[in-house]
Amino acid sequence: SKCCTSDLNWPFDKIKAKISHKIFNILTLTEVLIKGFNADLIYILPMNSNMINTDLRIKKVYGTPIISELYISLYDTLVHDRKRLQDNTKRSTYLKKLDRMLIEESDFLIHLSRYELDYIAQLVGASIDPDRVKIFPLAIEEKLTANTVKDSDNIFRMCWWGNYSPLHGLEKILLAIEILKSKGHKIKLDIWGPTESSEPYVKMAQNLNLSQEISFHPSDYSTKIQEYLTQYCDLALGIFGDSGKAKNAIANKVIDAMAMKIPVLTMDNPCLWELLKPTELFTCPNEPEEMAKKILEIAANPSKLKETALAGHLRYLETFTVKQYSKNVLELVKYITEPKKTQDSDRVIDLGYPAGPDGTRY
Repeated sequence: SKCCTSDLNWPFDKIKAKISHKIFNILTLTEVLIKGFNADLIYILPMNSNMINTDLRIKKVYGTPIISELYISLYDTLVHDRKRLQDNTKRSTYLKKLDRMLIEESDFLIHLSRYELDYIAQLVGASIDPDRVKIFPLAIEEKLTANTVKDSDNIFRMCWWGNYSPLHGLEKILLAIEILKSKGHKIKLDIWGPTESSEPYVKMAQNLNLSQEISFHPSDYSTKIQEYLTQYCDLALGIFGDSGKAKNAIANKVIDAMAMKIPVLTMDNPCLWELLKPTELFTCPNEPEEMAKKILEIAANPSKLKETALAGHLRYLETFTVKQYSKNVLELVKYITEPKKTQDSDRVIDLGYPAGPDGTRY
């Protein structure tokens, strides 16, 4: 007997998927239109610029104002930073359009810093209305804090944690460690991150003969990591990447370190000085030789190390706490809703979903 296969099933499946997607979009739009009838405002959470088209339809029907949190540019992140999409393709052009619409069409736009917002706006070709921009700095939850920096066998201990994104420039950190080792300095670097993404850096450390100096640990975002960091980390390392995003933003891990009262060294960039002072952290150019030189300078001055850790922690408490962020948001919501607020009408539509562990703000 003979048998054959038909390719007809494939396009049918594809058509079914398209139909299902359209039905889902219709149901989603119907749901938010119903919710929008009684809402005082629409709030788009970070990393949800894809919701702006739906939200603008609700605004057109009901006149409901929109508050948006940009947080990152999806276009910049996926095209220029992580390089997952080619530029000038249909998809990348669409992402650029969404970012531009979010910036231009929101009644109020929330972002982490004006410097980074200007960079993103220029990148996606958006015009900024300064009267509709609110700068709410990055919010980091409270963490365990370091009491003292311990001396372990005269080894200067550094730490780094993250998701191995290209903007971090981790390869430059490894090269800086190689330079320090070649000069006979006793150093140690502990790295935390998802195991499935660590392989290129593990191999690089092995090729540089740094197995004794660098240890890789799986990250589960637990307090156990904080316990280790606050006891044994002399200096936290931030980001040192070459992308536009890396050079125009304040990294989460920098504020994480400040929250734990751990001194931090990161790449110098103008965005830092919008919200921070030079006494609150250490900076240097993102070149391995310069990084190694700065690490030696820091390690040689324990009193400066402690002063910087304390100043950084105070800055965290004043500027980057969840409490401060929540206060800012509540004041903005009150400003928008109070003029037309009634006793039984004080609702907000949440049309997005929180970002992942590296971006979530509560």
